[in-house]
Amino acid sequence: MNSQGAMGWGAITGHAFFAEHSVDLEAMLLRQVEAPFTPEISNALDMSGFEDSDVDLSLPEKIPAFPGDQSPFADFGSTLATDSKFCSITH
Repeated sequence: MNSQGAMGWGAITGHAFFAEHSVDLEAMLLRQVEAPFTPEISNALDMSGFEDSDVDLSLPEKIPAFPGDQSPFADFGSTLATDSKFCSITH
């Protein structure tokens, strides 16, 4: 493991799975390997390949306030996150 806790490429490719199975990792990285399964979908928003979820996506996500030191983020401004088109944070 490195200092960030990641295992690294060698630790992953050295796993017994790769010794037991013929996997051409270089071809995979170059996207030269055909996918073993390609789902049939009717359009870009077709979710029929996924199980139903009991999560109510109509409600905005509630992110709890962080109780720690916020000073490292002072230069980001108070409206940066809420002004983003990618964020649904409500106060």
